[in-house]
Amino acid sequence: MKGSQLHLRNYVNNHSSLLNKAIFSCSTSLLSFVRGELNIEWKSPLMEDGYKEYQDDFLTLYFNNVNESSKATKDIRQYWPAKGPVWDGVGIVKGQEQTGLVLVEAKAHTGETYSKIKATSNESISKITDTLKIAQHEFRSNSSIDPWLEEYYQLSNRLAFLHILNDKLNIPTWLVLVNFKGDETYIKTSKEEWLSHYSHVFETLDIKHDSKMLSNVCMVYLPGLSV
Repeated sequence: MKGSQLHLRNYVNNHSSLLNKAIFSCSTSLLSFVRGELNIEWKSPLMEDGYKEYQDDFLTLYFNNVNESSKATKDIRQYWPAKGPVWDGVGIVKGQEQTGLVLVEAKAHTGETYSKIKATSNESISKITDTLKIAQHEFRSNSSIDPWLEEYYQLSNRLAFLHILNDKLNIPTWLVLVNFKGDETYIKTSKEEWLSHYSHVFETLDIKHDSKMLSNVCMVYLPGLSV
């Protein structure tokens, strides 16, 4: 075990207060949502669950009963085919009137951010492309769909789910991009390298600074921790 998976497991299970503090420090929208204790209740990846990472079943961690979870998952199928994103981490936050969802995508070096669509059926590709185009609109992007599908697909599909969950399912959701610095287990990446890289990513995807949904994207830079 090495890289982002190792470090995120360590933070969630052994140093969650540091992870929580970093997340709240970078998100004013999350701060304004939470009432009372500034806490994220982590549901994954937990040691007692074998560090399970959730895919299409991630909403079972949010809803209190199977029926609600099943209905929401079915609603997602309108916008995205089965076998959607695998979430590196899932947490719950308590608001004044509603519970919120925190979804984590963790990376330890910039090379991990490059990805292409893997769907093969025309139906799946069409549904994904249509939803990504809607996400582009939400982030005020005027780029072609190509980099969203062929260069930074993993990030773009997370952004699409951020839109689906907030705007279609009315689930207050935050996407947290956890970027580890100085990973001793594989490839070291400095904060400066991360910042330069993401500046290029957002420019390529043409994500505008004043897009409404961008306030629900949180960028965190944490040192890699040894177990």
